[in-house]
Amino acid sequence: MSLLSASFRSGLQTSQVFDYCITLQTEVFWVWGKKWDLTRIMFAISRYLTFVCVVLITYRLLVMRTYAFWKGSKKFLIVVVLFGILMIAVGSVISSEVNCA
Repeated sequence: MSLLSASFRSGLQTSQVFDYCITLQTEVFWVWGKKWDLTRIMFAISRYLTFVCVVLITYRLLVMRTYAFWKGSKKFLIVVVLFGILMIAVGSVISSEVNCA
């Protein structure tokens, strides 16, 4: 990836985070607490899918670099993958508990 490409992607991500921050209050008023319908589902996907993808890509790159640092240790890879699965499971449980309350 060239430096220009990395800078461009970083700029796009920064502008998306800025947009999220300045429109959060409006989103809370108009979207949160409303019933789930097709429009709200499409909004949530378009609004949050990019954040999820950035987090997953960042995690994958971090794991790959650390795996290489540990000289390709299979034990390390198993521990990190299991930790990632555990964090996803815990996040899902916490999210479902918050939504049920």
